Amino acid sequence: MADENENEYSVNREIKKAKEKCWDYSGSGGYPYTVAFSTSREIKLVGLKFYGPAKEASGSYLVRYKVVRNEEVHEEWPGLCNWIGQTFISCVANFLDVWDVLGPGPYVREVELYRGSSPTGLPNVNKGEIFTVRLEKPVLIQPNLMTEIKFELEGPKTEYGEVRYDPIQVLLNDDTQVTFNFLRGSCQIPEILFTV
Repeated sequence: MADENENEYSVNREIKKAKEKCWDYSGSGGYPYTVAFSTSREIKLVGLKFYGPAKEASGSYLVRYKVVRNEEVHEEWPGLCNWIGQTFISCVANFLDVWDVLGPGPYVREVELYRGSSPTGLPNVNKGEIFTVRLEKPVLIQPNLMTEIKFELEGPKTEYGEVRYDPIQVLLNDDTQVTFNFLRGSCQIPEILFTV
């Protein structure tokens, strides 16, 4: 939740709601859906908005989510190579001339910034509604770094939107702005709530 002295803002990714379409989340496991973005300045992520039921009059949802940052790592051995042994890997890599594949970076590592402590339950979401999941604590998002929101929904089929991938600028109360760049992502999250 936002601090009393902080204004809460929303970035709306939606151009328009996709017509006569719905998204089926049945049978999914893990965190199969992702929204990836970067920002022009530091923000605190405080909430996520999801589309509700597409066909049912109402429905209940369970939402599991985590927020991660992908960072490029140099001069560090991937975990599997550490486990097998750097000396052995070095010998094999040199012998087979595959050092680029087995060598110590660069590679991308996922750094978990936040994970909901338990699934968030949302009862009685009406058809056509957008429901909000509030994070238990604000998550600090560093500027110009790729951040991903990974989520899983359990519940009836949902509506989804046609989202925009051009830079989106949000004007703040102090007449400054923050720019969001969305690179890929699920069309199920039309809005992200944040403070600065």
